[in-house]
Amino acid sequence: MRYHKEFLSILFVLVLGSTACNLTGQAPAGITVPTPVEPPALAMPDAPTTQAVIEPTIEPVVIAPTTEPVTITSQMNAVFVANNSGSLCPKRSPDLIVGGPPPIVGEIDDEWRCEGYWSFDISGLPARATILSAAFQPGNCTITGNPFSLDNLYIGFIDVGTLEVSDYGGPPQQPTAHTSCPSTIDIVSLVKTSINRNSQVLQLFAAFDNSNYGNGTGDYISYQGSVPSLTIEYSYLTEK
Repeated sequence: MRYHKEFLSILFVLVLGSTACNLTGQAPAGITVPTPVEPPALAMPDAPTTQAVIEPTIEPVVIAPTTEPVTITSQMNAVFVANNSGSLCPKRSPDLIVGGPPPIVGEIDDEWRCEGYWSFDISGLPARATILSAAFQPGNCTITGNPFSLDNLYIGFIDVGTLEVSDYGGPPQQPTAHTSCPSTIDIVSLVKTSINRNSQVLQLFAAFDNSNYGNGTGDYISYQGSVPSLTIEYSYLTEK
């Protein structure tokens, strides 16, 4: 019973103190109320920094076309046109001999004077070609006549198309004098002339100086059975 009374007394004091504290906002005398502690502020994480992504700049590579022309040097072996080559011998039978190199250039039996002709296909040359060299080799030559009394052999350019007896006598253009059986003849100027005429075929003419014709002796040369050639070296500029 005694303990019951003591418990009630203590409970009364506590209730009275709590009431007083609520009314005044202060703790009753003799009672220490702990100071409330503010909880520490939560540290907020920094917002993530967004970095700009820089795309690499790729400049297109422009390759300019080559506009400067280039000089090309080349060489061509012109094709010998046998069916438009041979000899013309008016008043002789046959008066027209075609199918290969001229078999007769000169005078037969001191009466029939014959001319020789060679034809070469030059269509493969570029129209804008610059001719650097042109070497004409008529072929192997045999001489008939004892003594051989004919003088200079003239070789020039002629443009008669299909060879006919009426083409006899030319006259040739730009003839140049040579010995009786020349091995190689420079015909740069003749090739240039042919190109300037837009000719697809270069025709060459050969005849002796007629000053010693009719001297009582037959004199002539023959290229029959030989293989003529024409080698042309040229250059040209490529187009822009």
